[in-house]
Amino acid sequence: MRISITEEQYNKLIQANEVVGVPEGIYETAKSIYRKYIDGLVGEIRLQFGNMKLGGSTDVEFSIMGDYRIGDLSFTNVDFMVTFDFDKFKKVEIEQMSLAVGDKLTNDYKVIYKKIAGGIAMGAKYQIPDDVSEEDLINNILKFETKTISSISHELKHAYDFNKKPIRNAGEKVKYHSIEDLMVSVRPLMKFKTMLYYSHVVEGSVRNSEIYTLMKLKGITKKEFKNFLSKTNTYDFLKYMMNYDYNKFIKEMYNNIPGIESFLSFVKIDYKDMTDDEKVNTALKRFYQIVSRRRTDFLDSVMMDMQSDLMMMLASSLGIADNIVTMGEDEAKVKAKKKINKHINSYTDYIDFYQRELSDIKISATNTLKKLGKLYSLAED
Repeated sequence: MRISITEEQYNKLIQANEVVGVPEGIYETAKSIYRKYIDGLVGEIRLQFGNMKLGGSTDVEFSIMGDYRIGDLSFTNVDFMVTFDFDKFKKVEIEQMSLAVGDKLTNDYKVIYKKIAGGIAMGAKYQIPDDVSEEDLINNILKFETKTISSISHELKHAYDFNKKPIRNAGEKVKYHSIEDLMVSVRPLMKFKTMLYYSHVVEGSVRNSEIYTLMKLKGITKKEFKNFLSKTNTYDFLKYMMNYDYNKFIKEMYNNIPGIESFLSFVKIDYKDMTDDEKVNTALKRFYQIVSRRRTDFLDSVMMDMQSDLMMMLASSLGIADNIVTMGEDEAKVKAKKKINKHINSYTDYIDFYQRELSDIKISATNTLKKLGKLYSLAED
């Protein structure tokens, strides 16, 4: 049976999707890109497999073309860089996908992301065992179809969001990127870091498109929606975050004394005569200092955006690279840095840092879960 709708009804349907956080065409575009991505990746593996293990890590690059559209964002090509990390202790697994978006500072020291003009750049990273065969690698990559399409949708929503709202608070960028690669041996601290990243507004905005894509791939109906959503990793982690608090965090710290000792040893703190209370509090304080310092350093790098690479090379050769951050800083820049620094490091002490961040994490998770519930309206009848 064929059902006709008016243009007005169609526009209302599109607007409804936007309200739920799912731009028009994102699912179809993710599927279309995936098909060409797999063709390109398999072709590169067949061409380069014999040389891929050199150095333990190999990058392959290729581009795909098409007529792609997500809402009012359109582009014709996607440039991929795919990294293969060889590890004899790992099985074939896709670790992550990413989006490369250029940005620069505005005159009033906000971050402006470059408008997408024709194409986007995406990355993917796979962990694979040293002894994998060419065919096993390809066959295992093909098994990740659902996960990969969902991940592509996730990154496409980032592209859509940055294009829709290109000007952002610099503090938002600092908080988001300064902890991306932060690693620590203490499991509760690593979990806390993951929650910080996961709850950031940049990541929270893509969850609905990611889950919607999974819904479409699996043909989820309204009757199946609740059960489907409750079994996704995203929902499970958000529920965990929503029910997590400072007291649980501290309890987990006391249950991870060996990891804390390893961390303290790594940062060259002698813990041998410390009580468990002292070890926990020293680790909490040191991790807080690391996060604060990373945020400050990242802010400096963001605010140096307008300094030339040539100037930095010259400063480094003269031994004055540490001073270049303040060279030529006018009153507006100093004022902007002070304002942003207050936003990213406004805690009274390390205890206040954890308590406030965990409270914000709980609020973010609760709000994101509410938004995910609205996807029910987009499930099939």
